[in-house]
Amino acid sequence: MSLKTLLTLLLLSIAGATTYWSLDNKDDVNAAAEVGALLVPGLMAELNQVDRIQLQTAAEQTMVTLVRSEQGWGVLEKDHYPADLSKIRATMLALAEAYIVEEKTSNPELYARLGVQAISAAEASGVQITVSTPEQSHALIVGKPGPQMNRSRYVRLQSDATTWLIDRKIDVQYDNAYWLRKDLFSVEASELTAVSVKVPNEPAMQLLRKAAEHEHSGHTDHDSMAMNNESESGFILANPSQPDAQVIDAELQQMVNALSSFQLLDVEPLTAAASLQATMKAEFHLLRDIKLTLSGYESEKDKYVQIDASVSADADAAAKAWVSDLNTRLQGWLFRIPAVSYDAINKREADVLAITLDQLN
Repeated sequence: MSLKTLLTLLLLSIAGATTYWSLDNKDDVNAAAEVGALLVPGLMAELNQVDRIQLQTAAEQTMVTLVRSEQGWGVLEKDHYPADLSKIRATMLALAEAYIVEEKTSNPELYARLGVQAISAAEASGVQITVSTPEQSHALIVGKPGPQMNRSRYVRLQSDATTWLIDRKIDVQYDNAYWLRKDLFSVEASELTAVSVKVPNEPAMQLLRKAAEHEHSGHTDHDSMAMNNESESGFILANPSQPDAQVIDAELQQMVNALSSFQLLDVEPLTAAASLQATMKAEFHLLRDIKLTLSGYESEKDKYVQIDASVSADADAAAKAWVSDLNTRLQGWLFRIPAVSYDAINKREADVLAITLDQLN
């Protein structure tokens, strides 16, 4: 056999093997014309009409339902508590802008490898997302990440056999707390005039802004400025049981900064407080005659607060509007918050006073 004939046979063998591998992996998918097209054509034009988004997992279990009403987007499973619009917007844009990079398989026996088997299966690993408008719905199963972990996904339209690789990472987190609007409010220490914390069986502990305290006690502006420079918190412990004890300023700083970027982890109806232990009540007095009252509750593992806002009748219109908006959003709810935020507020006098040698003896 000549070298030329041998090379020809070798090339034909390689070509045949390549064709077989391709057909075996693509399973005769005949939708090649779709490569390079949008995954959900027309969705971009429908985004303003979308009023429902549902995430389902194995055995068709509904995990999250986001619903738009006249009050805005809410999480159905959390009694319509407001949803995070930025997360909804990001997910919808990813769907609307997703392009098909490559066709994969239409063989149901291979769906599990890519995480796109039907969610009716008890062992399904993908998440089905259904986006609905008043006129129609788009349902697709989002499977495993593609070769570019953070920039691609395997997906399958629920009504189609073909599995696609797309050029977007679609957010299908199905913990319903993930979709909640997490920010509650933000109050900086500079906006506070006083803080008081009452825990069971102990007198209330009160912090006062130093400048205000010394203005009333006859100190000069120079004296107040000097004392403020000595204390980064800008607050003092009022009426301590041990007047000569040293106050730990870092503890005061935690308390007066506790409401900065105050956020929730989860939310429950206020009725859930009946099964929890009431542990403290804190009052934060703000400029413009505003007061925030946080009632604290604990379970074995978690920390919760109920939040009420009030304002004096003499306050300005802006202060009254801020309090009204806050109460509209927060009344009737119990918020699970990070333990670090809760513990920054829930302090006793013993926590903010340094232990002396006399006390140790």
